[in-house]
Amino acid sequence: MEIAMLVDKYLTQLESPSVEEFSMLRSKIGWDEIDVNQASVSLANSLFHVTIRDKSKLLVWVVL
Repeated sequence: MEIAMLVDKYLTQLESPSVEEFSMLRSKIGWDEIDVNQASVSLANSLFHVTIRDKSKLLVWVVL
């Protein structure tokens, strides 16, 4: 079940970012690079994801 909420111009969804988005966000905050397989496993093993987007651009990702 996908839950989405539009607040002003931002779209909040209970979904995982793509591996490419995950890698890009890691780079932006200064975390080490990881390979695609490791990123995929990391995302798959996370319990809960929330993304916030401005149109299709990922702005924030929260994971538990």
